[in-house]
Amino acid sequence: MFLDPAKMDYRVSPQSPAAKLGFKNFVMDNFGHTMTRIAPFWKEFERQTVITITPDQRGGAVYYTTDGTEPTSKSKKYTGPFPIDQSTLVKAITVNTKGEVLGFPNETFYTEVDKVVYPSWYQTLISGKQGQNIARQTVRAKVEVAGLVLINIKDEPDLIDASGGYNSGCFIDTIDPQKGNHWLKSGIQANMIIQGIENEKIIDITGLQKALVKYAGQTVSVKTVSGYESKTFQVQLP
Repeated sequence: MFLDPAKMDYRVSPQSPAAKLGFKNFVMDNFGHTMTRIAPFWKEFERQTVITITPDQRGGAVYYTTDGTEPTSKSKKYTGPFPIDQSTLVKAITVNTKGEVLGFPNETFYTEVDKVVYPSWYQTLISGKQGQNIARQTVRAKVEVAGLVLINIKDEPDLIDASGGYNSGCFIDTIDPQKGNHWLKSGIQANMIIQGIENEKIIDITGLQKALVKYAGQTVSVKTVSGYESKTFQVQLP
């Protein structure tokens, strides 16, 4: 029974069983990742969603873009939550009074879909009600694709936490040194998350398989993330 997990507010409500046991809320934003943050956490929405940006904890003004360009101090200044009603790439930075960018730029791609389907662990989180299929009961389903052993990151909450909060893409568990040599030659490594090929967003393993068929035999740009770092590699597909 968190207050607003969709906006990353993990304080518990007064009605929470934890509160009744004596748990006391404490400040939730002064540890871990304290750089520029973009919410909501879930990156898919129906019709419309409202974007909230939190500045780097060291203070400063937030500037952002929604057209794919890199934000600067001349970009639109964030003054409060704003709505989007179509698939949008939001990029944001925090700039201090000296004009210096604090921490790393943050970017999140929000996708408009006909119907949002939350995995059971997230549905449990936002509803505040314990379900039958909670996160820890999920068994990691590994699939071998073109020399990569992959896991759908949206199905595995531990990986979402460990990888920096990304909730879409294909987590690379291992790479076969022979069948996956073309990945290794490009610089791609295990523990990265594949999130895009060319201009296509890769949400899960099925999407990656379709893209590999579409671009077979071509050299393609493959977007990956790991921690808070995004990298693009040129891969010659077999």
